[in-house]
Amino acid sequence: MTKFIKKLLQFDRYYLVLIIFSVVVFASMLKINFFRYNNFDMGKFDLGNMTQMSWYSLKGKFMYLTDYFGSNVPRWSMSHVDPILVLFIPFFYLIPEPLTLVILQNLLIILGVFFVYKIALLKTSNKVFSLFISLAYLSYPALGFVISWTGYHGVSPAIFFFLWFFYLFEKYRSSDSVLTYKNYFYLIILLVATLSGKEQISLYFIVLGAYIFLTSKYKKFGLFVSLFSLIWFVVCFFIIIPAYAPVRVQSFERFMVDLNLSKEDIPNVYSSNYFLSRYSEFGDSYSEIIKNMVFDPVKTASIFISGDKLDNLNLTFGPLLYLPFLFPLILLVAFPDLLINYSTTQGGIGTSEIYNHRISMIIPVLFLSSIYGIAFLSKFFKHFLQEKYNKIIISLLGLILFLSNIYFSMYVGEKNPIFSWIVEAVNKRVFAKSEPSLIDKKLKVGEVTRVNPLDENDRDCVKKIIQQIPPLVSVSGPDFMGSHLAQRETYAIFPAGKNTSDYLIIDIYSKKLLRILELDYSLSKDFIGDTFASNDYDLNFACGNLMVLTRTPNKTTQNEPNKLAPFQRYSTYPIKFNYEIYNKLTVVDYEFNKEITSNQKMSLRYVYQRKGSKELNDFVLFTTLVNKSNGEIFQVVNYPAFVFSELETFKQDKFYEEKFDIVIPPYLEKGTYMVFVGMDNKINTRSLYLGDTELK
Repeated sequence: MTKFIKKLLQFDRYYLVLIIFSVVVFASMLKINFFRYNNFDMGKFDLGNMTQMSWYSLKGKFMYLTDYFGSNVPRWSMSHVDPILVLFIPFFYLIPEPLTLVILQNLLIILGVFFVYKIALLKTSNKVFSLFISLAYLSYPALGFVISWTGYHGVSPAIFFFLWFFYLFEKYRSSDSVLTYKNYFYLIILLVATLSGKEQISLYFIVLGAYIFLTSKYKKFGLFVSLFSLIWFVVCFFIIIPAYAPVRVQSFERFMVDLNLSKEDIPNVYSSNYFLSRYSEFGDSYSEIIKNMVFDPVKTASIFISGDKLDNLNLTFGPLLYLPFLFPLILLVAFPDLLINYSTTQGGIGTSEIYNHRISMIIPVLFLSSIYGIAFLSKFFKHFLQEKYNKIIISLLGLILFLSNIYFSMYVGEKNPIFSWIVEAVNKRVFAKSEPSLIDKKLKVGEVTRVNPLDENDRDCVKKIIQQIPPLVSVSGPDFMGSHLAQRETYAIFPAGKNTSDYLIIDIYSKKLLRILELDYSLSKDFIGDTFASNDYDLNFACGNLMVLTRTPNKTTQNEPNKLAPFQRYSTYPIKFNYEIYNKLTVVDYEFNKEITSNQKMSLRYVYQRKGSKELNDFVLFTTLVNKSNGEIFQVVNYPAFVFSELETFKQDKFYEEKFDIVIPPYLEKGTYMVFVGMDNKINTRSLYLGDTELK
């Protein structure tokens, strides 16, 4: 025991501080990622894709996934080459959960701090500075987003292997001994591991090889690194990606036929690289884009700093006080990626923000160039300062860098999620609770009040839906369920796969696929309407803004000639009530079960009349149940009206009837519930009290 205590006391205290800080960051990262995953903030893009690729690879189809268009294809067909995932698949085999990938990736990124420390110590021989620059690495705002906000991406764990490669080379070089075959073997393995993180990482090593050639005696190794990386660059961009482009085109054409859309709506799909359209103002091919960037530097510079990109540059370099520019030879290693991220011209595409995973490989380069820049300053100070004063100044500079990163993490721009979590507790989502005044009010039937707007992220509703989906069946659903339902052959983003999937999960507000493909958002309602009008699917369950439909291809349809039955229009109707919800939309009749049971259907019927011409655009009808004893809320969109007719299309004085069933989820407490029908457009919300029902 005494020996153990002695060894503990002899342990490097700088390492001890670094370990403690790393553990705090790791623990915070775990909490944030578990919270975000359980809150459905990590969807198909991209954690779901990575999970599905791991699942597929274990089934014998290496790196397959369901693409934008609902087809199961190799990863390379979507213009990405990132086989680093193969290193994580054995761990995924042992623990087949999406967060396995995320946690292992982030553990590697955090462990990279020890290479930062060792490199800083190699270059400055100053443990205090090395500690502070390492703590700055762990506090860097963009790193906080990478490990807590972006899920898993192959480019992110490449940080670890890149830092390891750099440290090993600098360690071998500083020893003044000749590199052995064993040394070269280790370096090449790390080179390959890093290159496998993403297709464009080859550009880093092309420049890094030139740096090694210019600054060391290992000229041949520098040439090898550059040449090897250039070959990998050519293989990725000019062989693999173009070779699989036809697979993407075939998938796209099937998608367009299924949805009855024009192929001209998404012309960039036919490009050899799906992402070239992001640089469309420079041209349509690699050569044209590069030529125009080089020969029109004014345009390139103007795009580089356009929009919020100057702010993003400040959030990238500001925490490091712009010290990376002290050593441009290393900073140039990240220049190709900076140019790629800051030169996008396509509207609505953000690639330069610090919360984007594309900053991943830029981060280690910024810290390496800062370390080398400060090492250069230290050598400069030695000419006119005593050694101890030199060390004090460099140590203070490290402290300032650390404090600068903390300041940016807490107060400037996009706050570091790690620090936000540590400093203030994250407000966990729970059931929406209505105001106490609502359940205390003596509301009369027909009275209008304000209840919560339609909840777009009812976590318990989503969990209930996920529990209902059998394993392995094909699913077309929203992006945010994509990681939870990824371990199957097909998980497409609705409306992709809407005619072929076993299960459809429709989020009435979801526009993600339409946004990605730059399609008209109004198409969403058309796709949903087509699905409901089809005799191939039946509504199985609905809650909040979500509807689950199951495929019934062998169903007899003789007695069901018209799927519009849940929504009907009448010229005349016997008016029983005259309850206005909002803007002259009036309920003239309604029915619902006075007694209901969990997991059983509750039948609802509403008849409306529009009695004026007031604005009804963008309003959605929804039903709310409010527990009279505790204020617990259950909501569901009135899907017949949403699917088959926008409220604005209601004609004055005509009558509109909708009939539908909802399933009462088991998590609702038994008791008396107030029943409301409401209107919501995310600005104004009104709900009409219609009476009570008893949940038994």
